[in-house]
Order: sequence, then structure tokens, then C-alpha cells
Amino acid sequence: MTLEHALERHRRLVESLSDIAYELDASGCFVAVSPGIVTLLGYSPDELIGLPYTTLVPPNQESVARYRLNERRSGSRGTSRFELTLRGKPTQDKKPLALMAEVNARGLYDTLRRFLGTVGLIRDLSQAKQQDTTIHQLRQQLQHRDALLALAQQVTLLSQQLHDLLASLSTQSQKLLTTIRNANLDSQAETLASHAAEATNLGAQLTQAFQERGDRGYGHTINEVLEDVLTSTTSAIVDSAGIIRQFSSHLPPLVGNREQAKELVYHFLSSAQTYLRTIGRAHRLVLSTRAVGTSSISADAPALFPLAPPTEIEVELLESDMAWSSQSPAASPPSFDLLGLYELVRRLDGTLDLSAPMQGPFRMILRLPVVSRSPLEILPLPMADSPTPPAPAPDIKRAATAPVPAADSDRVLQERRHSPRILSTLPATITVGSTTWDGTISNLSLGGACITLPDDFPTVSPQDAYVVIKTAVGILELQGRAQERSVSIQTRPPATQLILTFEPPKREEGTVLASLIQAAREQTLPFSLEVLLAAEPQDKLIASKPIVPGEPQDYDLREAVRVTLQLPVWLDLTDSVGRSFRLQALTTNLSRDGACIHLSARSEPLNGIVTLHFATTQNQKHPGTHEPGAPDAALTARVVWSAPDFATPGEFRHPGSEPALWVGLRFQGLSGEDRALMEH
Repeated sequence: MTLEHALERHRRLVESLSDIAYELDASGCFVAVSPGIVTLLGYSPDELIGLPYTTLVPPNQESVARYRLNERRSGSRGTSRFELTLRGKPTQDKKPLALMAEVNARGLYDTLRRFLGTVGLIRDLSQAKQQDTTIHQLRQQLQHRDALLALAQQVTLLSQQLHDLLASLSTQSQKLLTTIRNANLDSQAETLASHAAEATNLGAQLTQAFQERGDRGYGHTINEVLEDVLTSTTSAIVDSAGIIRQFSSHLPPLVGNREQAKELVYHFLSSAQTYLRTIGRAHRLVLSTRAVGTSSISADAPALFPLAPPTEIEVELLESDMAWSSQSPAASPPSFDLLGLYELVRRLDGTLDLSAPMQGPFRMILRLPVVSRSPLEILPLPMADSPTPPAPAPDIKRAATAPVPAADSDRVLQERRHSPRILSTLPATITVGSTTWDGTISNLSLGGACITLPDDFPTVSPQDAYVVIKTAVGILELQGRAQERSVSIQTRPPATQLILTFEPPKREEGTVLASLIQAAREQTLPFSLEVLLAAEPQDKLIASKPIVPGEPQDYDLREAVRVTLQLPVWLDLTDSVGRSFRLQALTTNLSRDGACIHLSARSEPLNGIVTLHFATTQNQKHPGTHEPGAPDAALTARVVWSAPDFATPGEFRHPGSEPALWVGLRFQGLSGEDRALMEH
């Protein structure tokens, strides 16, 4: 009678619960279900008894519900407050019925620790979720109302400020109208008209002066003269010998007549061709131009600035190693008259250097003077012929003689950088560790530089750099950051680019750097750039250092808790040749994300993807699991580090064999079932 009374009390207690109580057997089938299941999912308790728990789980939720509804763990390790979507009994119209529920489950074991089944509670969360949604919507509406209230206050304040501004504007407008009425605008308009007429007259005189100066041949550059000669239809230069052009940009204009310069350049090129044909060396000629300054720098004035502007243009004609054969019959070349060529050079106040060794290469250098100042600075104004009053003349003169900024002609439109770059071919030396590499400064600015290096330059990680700019009179030390820039593989010849970003220098250092950049632009002061880099940056050394399991205090970035555990495992791996191996090992610690194993049968370091098998054979040291019939666990892992073990003797190691290995593994792509097994 007492047992029946207890069962009745237990049944009434279960029926009075708002949650659903259930019990599963060891195979996961329902043994008992509380009557509340009818209201939530439409099933009666009798319909579910004997059916598996997957009857209530949608197909896409089976992997999540496994080991949750049929929990095998007991005590605090069991499933608690686990949210899960359950499906109800199909209705007549076959509409799916889903229920958001919370599951609490524990495993049942007998006195011999044999698994009997699972008991648990299912709580309906649909109403709680709906209440949370309603509270969230109300909170959003309240926040929206507060935002509207704040916006209304801002509009009121803005309206008041606008009213004050309009009142002030009205007062200022009245004062302006009064000032205009009191001013004598008629006389001021007549004065302005006379000034405009005077400016027009002076403008016409200035235009006439420019035209007269252009008639005398000023304002042309050496590049324009060379292009005229090389593209002339009457010249046979391009057909009789190849001309490789290497012209510098932004050259100052020449002093002298344009036609005389063209005649000189024509005979300059023709003489070189005639000489090469005469001695039987039909080689290409490299024609280059550049601006040069003074021939020497005084030792008494070692300061780098102010830099003198270029005074001459140097035209170099150099014999190359590339042979050239004319594709069309060339006209009869002019005779090689060296004295006549020197006479043409003397007329233009230039100099000519000639070098013709028997073995080559043939070389001619022509230097011509250039205009050291802009034409507006040296152009005399015809002030004596001006019929206008002399009063405004000083203003016009100042406007005419004001120097034109030199940077405007070289300014790059829509420059994105804080400081403009200038192109350069100056040398650079990069030292990586104890190895030195020679390169070229492609461009330079106050913010940094781009250095072009050979294709075999080693790969360097972004790191701090020590930069030194060397000149004939001193050095400039800078600090910066260096990083490698990828270059298209179609670049010929292949090259590597190293980008330097300078740290903001001090005021004096910035002034010197700006002076050096201006000198590089005008090609008046040669200098070189040296960069010192580390052979391997510190961050790379730290990343590549093997992590020894005996020093966890120096490196412990795991997100999962590690458990010190020794288990026999098998390691399946494939070497670089494709051969497969199975090695025996022992685990030293284990977590949900990875493991550390001790391997005695292989001495060389491991890498790549391996498969880890947990053996289930029971012995004295490793008794195995308490769950009978558990399958072998095979987990895919990646080797993240390996280090030789010279100190600890291996259990499977033979005397005189190679040292064992510590190997760190990180599990890859674990499924929900694998993670649940790891938690067991």
C-alpha cells in the first residue's frame, strides 16, 4: 500500500508540473512522458512510449540533440538549460509544428555503473521568447521617443540661433546701404577705368616683348631640339644607326638660337655615325641628356643649401654593345669635320669632349649653357615708352619681376600623398644581416622612398629600418619603416621593390632632407642611400620558435582547458614522398582543441595533416572506458610544432636510438559527435 501511495504521489507531482518530464531507456526510447506533452507537441504519452527520442527532433537538429536529450552524463556534468527546437505531431493539413524548448537531462546508472537511461525536463520557451521580443520592441520605441525629443530640442535651439543671425544680417545690410549712398562711386569708377586702360597697354607691350624674344630663339630645351633632328625627314640618322634615347625631364631652356642648336646637334650625331662606319663598328648609340651644375663645391662652404640652379645641359652620345644594321639604304653621310663641329660649339658658348679608344666605346659629351633664371626675371620692361602716368608703374614692375615658383611646373595633379615624389636613379645599398644588396632609388619624397632591387632579393617582413643618406660633405640619419611591395611577374627584367616610410624628422633634419630632394630633382648634388635591416625580424623569430611543453608559463594561448592525461594513441601520417606510416605514441595533455603527444619512433620533425587514433584496448595502465562497445575515435589534426626530446627517456625508445619528439597537434573540423566524445 505504501508503494502504491508513493507512486500515486509521484504521478500527481509530475502531472502538476508545467514542464514535460520524460525518461529514456539505454537505447534512447521513451519509457515515460508526462501528460503535458499533449498541449505542447500534440503527442499523447502512450504514442511516444517505445519510440526513439529522434521522433521529437527535426532532421536538421539531430546532430545538435545527440547526447543532449539522451544525456549519458550524471550530476553537474549533465545537460542544463540547453535550447533546442522540437517538432510536434503532424496536423491534418500537414503544417509543421515547431517548439523552442529548454532541455535539462541527466544519465541514470545502477550501483555497478551500468548505463540505464536518461531522465529530463522539457520547458516551453515560446512564451518567454515572445515576452522578450515585446520588451525589446517597447525598449526600442522608448529610445526612438527619446531621440525624437532630443531632435526637437536641437531644432528649437537652431531656430533661436538662426533668428539671431537674421537679425544681425538685417542690421549689417542697413549699414552697408548707408555706406554705399555716402560713397562717391562715380569718381571711383572713372579711376578704375583709367587703370584698366593702362594695364591693357602694358599687357600689349609685354606680349610684343615676348614675341621678339621668341624670334631670337630663346625658350627651347635640348630635348625639343633633339626630337626635331631625330624626326626630321631629311635626316638619315635613325635609318643608318640606331639611336637609344634616354632623356631627362624638366630640363631648363637653352641659351642661343634654336636653328644654330639644331645644326650643332645634327653634326654632333652625324660625326659620331661617320666615325663608327669608318672604323667598321655599326653599333647603336645611347643618347642621354641631363642638367648639371657647377663643376666643384667649395670646401669652405660645406652647407648643402642654398643649392645652385643648373648652369649647363650635358648631352652624352655613347657607343653601346648592340649591333645595328640599316633596314633601308642610307644617304651619303656628311664628311667627318671635327674642326667645323668645334666651331659650332664655340658659337653657342659650349664645350665638347671626345673619347675614341681603339677597342671602344666611342663617347662624345656636349655641354651647352642654359637660362639660369626664368624669362620673366631677365626681361626688361619698356617703362620709358609708356604714356601712362608713372604712379602705378612700381606695382606693374613688381608683378612682372616676381619669380615664378619652381615647384608649380613639376607639381603632380591630384597627388594623394602628403609630400610630392620626384623620380630618381640614385644608388641605394640595402644591408640585410651581413649581406649587402645594390639597388636604385626609383622615387623619393619627404615621407619616404621606393627602392628597386634585383629579383633575387630575399623576402623581408615589415620592420623598423635605419636609413642613412650620404653626400660628399656629410650624412643624414633617419628612422623609418620598411616593407616589401609585390611587383607584377610580367615586369622585365624581374625586380623587387622595397618601400621606406620615414618617421617625421626634426625641423633641422627635415630642412636638410628637403634640400637633398630638391638637389635630386635638379641633379646638382649626387648622394646615396643606405638602409640597414634585420636578417629576421623579432616578431618572426618569436612566431617560429618551437614551443617546449616543459615551459607553459612562456606560451599558453589556448582557449580550452588542458588535462594532463597519458593515453596510448596511433598516429597515421604521410611523408613528402607519399609513403604512409602508423606510429605509436603517448598523449601528455589533452583538450577539446588539441593535444600534445610524445613520439619515440621518429626523430625528424613532423608537419602537415595527420590522423590520431585513440586505442580502446584495456591494460593495467590504461583500463579503457566504462562504456562497452565504444568505437575507436579517429580525429584529424594539424601539426603546429615539434621539438626533439633530449632529456626525457622514451618508454618505447631503444638504447642508442635517436632522440624522441614532442609534437603539438590542433584538431581540424571536429563534428558535434566528436566534441561530445572529447567532453566525455
